[in-house]
Amino acid sequence: MPAEVGVFYRGNPLFNTSVPRFEMDRRVIAAFPEKDILISGYCEKEEKLSEKPAMIWIKKGKGELILYAFNPQFRASTQATYKLLFNALSPITVE
Repeated sequence: MPAEVGVFYRGNPLFNTSVPRFEMDRRVIAAFPEKDILISGYCEKEEKLSEKPAMIWIKKGKGELILYAFNPQFRASTQATYKLLFNALSPITVE
């Protein structure tokens, strides 16, 4: 997957992260760039998106959760973002 990819963002929630606690692990997988965020179309309040996490992986115990600030399966998204969704659908192993 390329280091940078365009996503369709439509006012979904933005995330703020902090240092994980209580036996949790957290990683920012993707973030909006600092500047030149808009590729095409219209963007209002672009500065609020600057360097915010776009995709976060969280783990606690045996559970894992992936949060998206964009819709990776949206029909107007680039095909590259589908990979982010399909990679999140990994097989679950039960012990």
